[in-house]
Amino acid sequence: MRGDVTRLESLPISAACSLILDLGCFHGIDAERREDYAAGVTHFAAPGALYLLYCFEPMIRHGRTMGATRYDIEQLFADGFRLEKVERGKNPDGMASAWYWLRKIERV
Repeated sequence: MRGDVTRLESLPISAACSLILDLGCFHGIDAERREDYAAGVTHFAAPGALYLLYCFEPMIRHGRTMGATRYDIEQLFADGFRLEKVERGKNPDGMASAWYWLRKIERV
């Protein structure tokens, strides 16, 4: 399936997802479009879903700003997810990065 991750509602996703994996997509989205991405992920995540997000720390690469901080992630996904765990590290090129474990909040 191919599509614009900032317009997930336009894709033929037929059911809520219990696992969502982002391996390097989010950190490349322009800051002004990240809210659309977060809204789509929140919409399609089933209650209790696990969202695994791999993201670079903020940097300038190829002349553009990319990456995010823990605070950025927590604020952007606060309406739908609870941050459970963060594991910081570096990618093979030595760039600072982190894995974020977020859990979809179950509303009753």
